[in-house]
Amino acid sequence: MTPILEKESTVEAFRALPKLNKVLQAVKTFSNKTNLKDIDEKLKLKNMFKDPVVVVDILSVKYGVLSRRMAEYLLESTINPMAVRVATW
Repeated sequence: MTPILEKESTVEAFRALPKLNKVLQAVKTFSNKTNLKDIDEKLKLKNMFKDPVVVVDILSVKYGVLSRRMAEYLLESTINPMAVRVATW
């Protein structure tokens, strides 16, 4: 377990848990008849990252997998909480 727990990606995943909680809270408020526009904003992918601009740079500059514009569009997309699966190890 130590190699898995010491990996930077694992540490980052644990750091992201509070943001995931924010997303789950948005889903919970949906059932309380919250404004759909507010929920849509809270479920945007960019809200899962501490600094979305850095993510855009990583995707577009460091790895070159997307153009800057497409990376920005990607982060503006909305997460479908019903389709999100928790990884099992």
